[in-house]
Amino acid sequence: MKLKHLSFADDLLVLCHGDVNSISVIKEALLEFSNSSGLKPNMEKSVVFFGSVNEVIKQRILQILPFKVGKLPVKYLGIPLAKKIGINDCKQLVEKVKSRIHDWKNRFLSYARKLQLVVCCPKKEGGLGLKQLGDWNEVLLSKQIWKIIAKKEGLWVKWVNLVKLKGKSFWEIKEEGGDSGTLKALLKLRNKIRPHIVHVIGNGKNVSMWNDNWSDIGYLKQFMTSKDVHDARINEDCSVADILEDSELTWPDQWVKKFTLLRHLKVPLFNNDQEDAIKWRKRNG
Repeated sequence: MKLKHLSFADDLLVLCHGDVNSISVIKEALLEFSNSSGLKPNMEKSVVFFGSVNEVIKQRILQILPFKVGKLPVKYLGIPLAKKIGINDCKQLVEKVKSRIHDWKNRFLSYARKLQLVVCCPKKEGGLGLKQLGDWNEVLLSKQIWKIIAKKEGLWVKWVNLVKLKGKSFWEIKEEGGDSGTLKALLKLRNKIRPHIVHVIGNGKNVSMWNDNWSDIGYLKQFMTSKDVHDARINEDCSVADILEDSELTWPDQWVKKFTLLRHLKVPLFNNDQEDAIKWRKRNG
């Protein structure tokens, strides 16, 4: 997809050269985004600022993007954008935030939000029968994990698989400092929901031997090092079907001697008429 920036915000600041060609490129990008997402810029609230652009070029630019013309210097949330920001410049914003959170429990919470502060106990225990928001949050996060591993359609899911996973399993990647808060929350939830997800195998050709979502075979990666795999001349992209021969698991001799658990693994049964798919595991297995 070659995405350079993803913006999930109410406001977007775009900087470009003050010429017609640059503005045309921006308009094409906005149109492509609108066609893909269904979101469109609000012309009534959009403002363009010019710097050292002659009047003729200004009018041609405004014909392409009919935004309101603003004047520099400009402030955003009370902070000037046209110079280096100092402590004094941020005081106004800090005071606004302080005034908003002052006595927030009494002044700014709606009735529904005040209810969220009440202890969530069943009615028979003296509570109001409210649902635990933490549990509901985990349910919603689990749904996002499901979309990632099932590679569902969606811009964010595609971005995670392409940029973050890069072909790796969701269960093995590590949290990084630059990860978003949502992604960090998903990674922390992995161990809690992992037992409830299982692969249902069709022909097995597309299922990695190292995918621990599916069966005991996937857990081998916890015991084996990359050197073990390399010494056995087995490709790290090897599928489960690749190690089967005449319905028997074929392991390298050095593995059988070193990893005795291989002798106890069940031989997977493939259904050639069924495509590979991912399913939730029920409580009863």
